[in-house]
Amino acid sequence: MDSKRGFEPAQYMDLSQDHLVAAALWYLLSEKKESSFENLVAEAYLSFPARFQLEGYPQWPNAHVVGKAWVRCRTDKKWITGSASAGFALTPLGERVAEKVLSKLQNKKSGTATERRGSRQTISARVVLGVEH
Repeated sequence: MDSKRGFEPAQYMDLSQDHLVAAALWYLLSEKKESSFENLVAEAYLSFPARFQLEGYPQWPNAHVVGKAWVRCRTDKKWITGSASAGFALTPLGERVAEKVLSKLQNKKSGTATERRGSRQTISARVVLGVEH
């Protein structure tokens, strides 16, 4: 699937999920869309599909990954405020982080695609990750 923002996987695969979720929330807020959890999942997936696809089913977003990322962004990093039931907002620090991420993405040239490595999302992927390490 192609990114609705025109990003190639090589531009964003080396960025953390947390950074990309902050950028996705920045897009939602800048376009005056409701900052609901559902919209955040959709924006993250549509903007960065290779990073937020459901493993084994690339045509579907992985809401679990987005959910864990926004919680880290809220509790650990203080980039996001809000909740899934009330909606989200970026803190001033989160705005700076998102703008820095978007600047990095705009300046990165499309190169060779970063190969997706094993993750911990599925049993088979954990085996691959173990072999890689």
